[in-house]
Amino acid sequence: SFSPSVMAEDSESAASQQSLELDDQDTCGIDGDNEEENEHTQGSPGGDLGAKKKKKKQKRKKEKPNSGGTKSDSASDSQEIKNPAIPMQKLQDIQRAMELLSTCQGPAKNIDEATKHKYQFWDTQPVPKLSKFLFQSELKNCNGSDEVVTTHGPIEPDKENVRQEPYSLPQGFMWDTLDLSNAEVLKELYTLLNENYVEDDDNMFRFDYSPNFLKWALRPPGWLPQWHCGVRVSSNKKLVGFISAIPADIHIYDTLKKMVEINFLCVHKKLRSKRVAPVLIREITRRVNLEGIFQAVYTAGVVLPKPVSTCRYWHRSLNPRKLVEVKFSHLSRNMTLQRTMKLYRLPDSTRTPGLRPMAAGDVQQVTALLQKYLSQFHLRPVMGEEEVQHWFLPQENIIDTYVVEGSGGTLTDFISFYTLPSTVMHHPLHKSLKAAYSFYNVHTETPLIELMTDALILAKLKGFDVFNALDLMENKTFLEKLKFGIGDGNLQYYLYNWKCPGMEPEKAEFEKIAADVKQVKSRPSDMELLDMYGLYKQAVIGDINIDAPGMLDKKGKAKWEAWNSRKGLSAEDAMTAYITLAKEVIKKYGMKSSPVLLLDFMVSFLLADRRAFESMAERTFQYQSTLPPLPVPSLEESLNKYLDAVKPFASEHEFRNTAAIVKRFAEGIGQHLHRRLLQRAKSRRNWLEDWWLDTAYLELRVPSQLFVNFGGPAPYLEHCWPPCEGTQLERTSFAAWLTLQYWDLIHTEKLAVHKAGNMPFDMDQLRMLFCTCKVPGINKDRILNYFKTESEGPCPSHLTVMCRGRIFTFDALCDGRILTPPELLRQLTYIKESCDGEVWGDGVAALTSEERTKWATAREHLISIDPANKTILETIQSSLFVITLDDAKPYSTPENYSLMTLLALTGDPTIRWGDKSYNFISFADGTFASNCDHAPYDAMVLVSLCYYMDQKLKAVSGKWKGSEVVRDLPDPEELVFTVDEKVRRDIKLAKEQYRKSSQDLQVVCYAFTSFGKAAIKKNKLHPDTFVQLAMQLAYYRQHGKPGSCYETATTRRFYHGRTETMRPCTMEALDWCKVMLNPSATTEEKRQALLRAFNKHNKLMDEAQKGKDETL
Repeated sequence: SFSPSVMAEDSESAASQQSLELDDQDTCGIDGDNEEENEHTQGSPGGDLGAKKKKKKQKRKKEKPNSGGTKSDSASDSQEIKNPAIPMQKLQDIQRAMELLSTCQGPAKNIDEATKHKYQFWDTQPVPKLSKFLFQSELKNCNGSDEVVTTHGPIEPDKENVRQEPYSLPQGFMWDTLDLSNAEVLKELYTLLNENYVEDDDNMFRFDYSPNFLKWALRPPGWLPQWHCGVRVSSNKKLVGFISAIPADIHIYDTLKKMVEINFLCVHKKLRSKRVAPVLIREITRRVNLEGIFQAVYTAGVVLPKPVSTCRYWHRSLNPRKLVEVKFSHLSRNMTLQRTMKLYRLPDSTRTPGLRPMAAGDVQQVTALLQKYLSQFHLRPVMGEEEVQHWFLPQENIIDTYVVEGSGGTLTDFISFYTLPSTVMHHPLHKSLKAAYSFYNVHTETPLIELMTDALILAKLKGFDVFNALDLMENKTFLEKLKFGIGDGNLQYYLYNWKCPGMEPEKAEFEKIAADVKQVKSRPSDMELLDMYGLYKQAVIGDINIDAPGMLDKKGKAKWEAWNSRKGLSAEDAMTAYITLAKEVIKKYGMKSSPVLLLDFMVSFLLADRRAFESMAERTFQYQSTLPPLPVPSLEESLNKYLDAVKPFASEHEFRNTAAIVKRFAEGIGQHLHRRLLQRAKSRRNWLEDWWLDTAYLELRVPSQLFVNFGGPAPYLEHCWPPCEGTQLERTSFAAWLTLQYWDLIHTEKLAVHKAGNMPFDMDQLRMLFCTCKVPGINKDRILNYFKTESEGPCPSHLTVMCRGRIFTFDALCDGRILTPPELLRQLTYIKESCDGEVWGDGVAALTSEERTKWATAREHLISIDPANKTILETIQSSLFVITLDDAKPYSTPENYSLMTLLALTGDPTIRWGDKSYNFISFADGTFASNCDHAPYDAMVLVSLCYYMDQKLKAVSGKWKGSEVVRDLPDPEELVFTVDEKVRRDIKLAKEQYRKSSQDLQVVCYAFTSFGKAAIKKNKLHPDTFVQLAMQLAYYRQHGKPGSCYETATTRRFYHGRTETMRPCTMEALDWCKVMLNPSATTEEKRQALLRAFNKHNKLMDEAQKGKDETL
């Protein structure tokens, strides 16, 4: 943001829609946009509440037409009765209805919404017309009706004759120039803003501008009293409206221009229909014009004609407990309050040497640092020493600035943030929320992330609850790393009476760093070069548009893959990533005067040297920050898909009726709901994630183990390990060792990124495979995930083993190394021998198979008996996974897995912890299965583990060929719950419920062995589509009607994507089934019908993978 005065000016500036226009010579009541006061967000003091969207509640109160006696009102009256055929009462009713209708139009929060609005007031102002395209890079997408500004300069020439008399106000109101040196007047302004300015949608928070803050924001060097423009009620002199301007020198591209910054547009809530706001804007414009200034800068949270740039607020929690208590923020998935507080914990003291508060003697150096730093940006304020002294010298509860003093008293860096608290309304304990706002931060020696870490520490020490920052300048380089969360809505920047090309986020810095990086002293590594190459191409061009080179062109192929790996990344995100990486390269290798032209990327590889390629190995989670957000398809597309899906099952009459209902929905509430969904999608990278997790899993009250969990047999018996008694522990040790190897690959981020072709998939679900457990709640469960990568910190490494109703644990590492299969065998043998011939344990695990609320109640009682029980629960919850030593012997075969599958799903509940993300089940005949909680991840995650293990086992024929040495290991520890009669009764009831429910389940799991996918692919058909259509045909043959079913599609190409619904029963599939059963149909007719069904299925699958179905 520019300075404390670049504050919000919003669409409250336009009057309610009227059926007439007033005389512009006397009043400013121009027809226009919405009269309600919308979002007053700004990039500086005075306009953002923090982590929530800030806008006024839209008013629905009917206002009586103004019937005052000013000339403008008389003009209104004369126009209202021009048609004598319409009675006056009727015409007034029409006018009231139109006013009510106009207030139902919400403010535009994005460019698409804005292009559908009418801006009658702004159409009269010297601002560029609004279009969908803001930036020069979008010129290729626009047509003749879109205005994309490519030059810059004033829209209107400076006025020679400026209106001398003030604009007229509605009758009963008067102008007043506020004297802010008068304490009573300052208190009046404080009251007006405090009671009528920005509050959130839920009326929970409202800005609390202190009088001293207002003086700081409104009286910088060069301020003029006539630019503090107020509106009062004539009768009682009550202040009911305000707008302000302060002087500023603004540099735009290559032009320095004297302007004003417009702030604090505020109208009393009860006057929203009096058309006061447009009058305020006209009047402040007139007063500024009288001083020879004809341009202004302002910001708004809503979209008006026409933004020059846009950014977004991010928020960093400093006092998580308080923020949660006042509902400013909420606990995220898998998090408790204690874990959240630990996550946001900061050091007790700053770490940058020489960091101290700014003093008056620092003004000259701070000014020089600021001017040099800001020179890289296209739109910036130009401040002299007088302005720097005003804006940056620390003032208690207003502005804090800290400088870094190096050797010889030279200042090298500085950070600053200002104070803007909010009143917490309707809370019994907390009355205020103290927010810090990042101001200007300049670094030349100390890394910015280290400076901002110290800024957070200082703010925390000074009692702030939250720290806010915009994603402009270089802020994106530290926001995510310092655990800032993205806020709702954007902040737009506007210029009045000045047009210029849109300033794409980070474009200026990107261009500068791209030039600087050519001048590093020595050649970076191949990996660094390729990373920069891929990001640069994606930022400048977009998705790759050339074919991959041949295998012999090693250099070309490496460059192609580097670019292709960024496919789907937005230009803005690519620029951000490129800037971050290039700065690291420059810092690492230094600069010299002669260019090295890194952008040509003369990447050299020795064709026979595989080490160059090994050094380029991808990290498991490296694409998480660059994956695209889950999209929202159009309402029309969603409704058409719905009609298409129901058509096979509906009669003609039913389908016509359904189509009519869909049409009414599309024209009515559907549009409103779709807008709400689009709004939600703007503030989340995955709009579905929380809803899906809560509704599909965490809020369900049915028993998870039977009704939610997934499970099944492992395929190892097909290759190496056929059923064989006496092999259980030896095979389990080897399988557990392979599982631990897979955990280590994820832990060290060496597991290959899952991809579709060259498109990376979201890997977040892999974090949930280990060290994860669901915990029951009375109304809603929660997921606890203890997993951490090597770079994130210590990760639990112990295992839980269940055998005959008893529970044991031991560490899977010894001296930091994974236990070998012989060592694991030693531990498992100890456990098995401890249980054999002994009485069964209490079987507390059976409680996890109970109805969720009953299990939550039983769990609370279990903890209340003995605090040690809670420790045992946490040990199980945080363990890597559960090994179940099951006495059952399913004796399955490659052709018939039915009994093994049944036991995986409905086996002994006393030796499965139903809430764990992974129960590894080992049967007494040496075969294996799994039972997994479905909430944290989907089955393909487990499939990837099983495939890994199967390949490793086949490679060694299922035999351990390593060392047989067993280190000196501590014995496994038995986890013994303290139980009472109530717990025993709960366990008994849980087992009875489980047994009764499991008897209602029928499982058949046969293998089709006549041919496989290779034969299908040979005919250029997709195996999945083949099987789905085969099932449709089988069902139709059996029942004579289409079979309603759904197939899971993956949306993991998107951030935190999981699954999507694909509906295989199509009209094309139904037509094919009918042709197949028609004895007179020819082979060619059957073939053509099959191909049509195949094409439709494949098309729907492709759409589902793009997130199209569950939207509706």
